Amino acid sequence: MVSATLPAAIEPGHIYPLDAFKQITKLGNHAMRTARRKGLKVRYLGGRAFVHSDDFFTYLETLDKEETK
Repeated sequence: MVSATLPAAIEPGHIYPLDAFKQITKLGNHAMRTARRKGLKVRYLGGRAFVHSDDFFTYLETLDKEETK
């Protein structure tokens, strides 16, 4: 279980355990699968999954570019 003292938003330059990332962003399993298919990088270490905030911001920028097409 993730600590109850989560930040209110994703902060640049931070690495988040996947569970904490999902709680902060309010993304469910389906939304995470879709995001990963569309390019969000999830990194693994010791059997645990992590998301770097800079990868998340890059992913969001690609969504903006898709919408303007």
